[in-house]
Amino acid sequence: MRWDKRIISLCLSMWNSSPKAYEHLKRSNFLLLPSQSLLKKYKNCIHQRCGFNTEMFRWMNFECDDKNISENGRHGGLSFDEVAIQEDLVYTRRKDELILTGMVDINEESKQGSIIKNGGTPKTDLASHVFQMFFLGNTGFRWPVAYFATREVTAPEIYNLFWEAVITLKEWGFSVDYAIMDGASSNRSFIKLNYTDPSNPRKGRFMVSNRADLSRKLAMIMDFSHCVKKVRNGMLKSAEYEGSKKSLIIDGKFVLWKYFHEAYQWSINSSTWAINIKLTPEHFSPDQAQKMRNHLAEEVLDVEMLHIMKKYQASLKDKGNHLDGCVKLLTNTSTLIRIFRDKKPIKNTSDSRLKQLEDVATFFLDWERQVEDTDLTSSVKRKYLLSYECRDDIMSCIHGFLGLVEQTLTRDPTATITPAMINSDIIENMFCQVRATNNGSNTNPTLDDYGGIVNSIILGQNIVSVKSNAKSVDTVFTAKPLHFYTNQPLIKTTKNMPKLKNLMQYR
Repeated sequence: MRWDKRIISLCLSMWNSSPKAYEHLKRSNFLLLPSQSLLKKYKNCIHQRCGFNTEMFRWMNFECDDKNISENGRHGGLSFDEVAIQEDLVYTRRKDELILTGMVDINEESKQGSIIKNGGTPKTDLASHVFQMFFLGNTGFRWPVAYFATREVTAPEIYNLFWEAVITLKEWGFSVDYAIMDGASSNRSFIKLNYTDPSNPRKGRFMVSNRADLSRKLAMIMDFSHCVKKVRNGMLKSAEYEGSKKSLIIDGKFVLWKYFHEAYQWSINSSTWAINIKLTPEHFSPDQAQKMRNHLAEEVLDVEMLHIMKKYQASLKDKGNHLDGCVKLLTNTSTLIRIFRDKKPIKNTSDSRLKQLEDVATFFLDWERQVEDTDLTSSVKRKYLLSYECRDDIMSCIHGFLGLVEQTLTRDPTATITPAMINSDIIENMFCQVRATNNGSNTNPTLDDYGGIVNSIILGQNIVSVKSNAKSVDTVFTAKPLHFYTNQPLIKTTKNMPKLKNLMQYR
């Protein structure tokens, strides 16, 4: 029998979300459902491989048209990041052809650079990471554009791949208005490569020329969650004993981590009901794994922590003046967190949140000037401030976002920007889904595993973010197989395996 496309699409979504649950439902005989082998053919109608795949852009464009994504939804940002994979070579069969995967595979420029680096001798290493690029539209449309096998990508490689992705997306009707990334050293170097004066990207407020449209700028934005974690990690080191790495000072008042811990202890001991039930000892003494969790960093710098600090300061009466610096820092970090977690869209440049972000940026700049203008030694100045990388990332996060909003609303007064969507959460969630395959045991996937999972992620989740205001509660925006749009015949599985002697050519 021939299954209706709607049934195939629904079953694909269920099967990709949980193959075991789907198989259990099928075997229950309550419903007559397509076999897993048929669903696998629909899922694999596009072969995932490293590089810019024309079929992926076709599929992306078909889905955008099918979901009636607006012109503003075709404008968005490009998020990119790396994830570690297992260094291994894997033979896979594609029709009657054996394919070897697991080697570094970036682009032709990278290959030629490697030859020059090795004195003219071609050399290919095993890949240790996957560099993933992800498009996120202003109205929530999201799509994994391409991935590449690397050994920790370099800034020049990011530069070439990023602008090739921007130009290719433009050819398919998608406009990239911003880049979102974490604070890896290669990412910072990539930003500097886009300036004629790479020593200080702050001069351009982290807006660079758009090579796909020279009449427009492109915002370079550091991931907000990364900035918050960097601030928290700097404060963890802040102490007043001799030899401490940091002793942060704001307006002559120390900002020490022990003050935050004391305020937390006071909050749980001062009354029967805890002021903030979210805070735990892990927030104040995180191990290496816990330092990577966004919520643990945000919850010690948000408005709830500000409330605790103010109440604790009030309880000390005249002896609480030493907490003024902590209160001032928390006032600004809580504003930053509140705005970048806000799902309410920004519709015009008079939105009060934009002025509040400018005030936060001014606070960090004033703090920096206050210390830099003293006669202290360079080592002491570094001790009194957050790291330069952290301060630069905060400026990129704020000024890049403000530039993006101004340019977007100038281009289209009816467009909107949702602050809660401007982050790297979407690509981090993809990496979590990769690790969660095979009942959560695929914590160290091979390059071949990674490619096979990409289609499952596309077909198993909504391709419009739940953070967007374009998606109603009752609407499901799951992707359809590419076969539905092209009507090409499904790939038939051949039963004839290549003979063992044919493997010798790969040795």
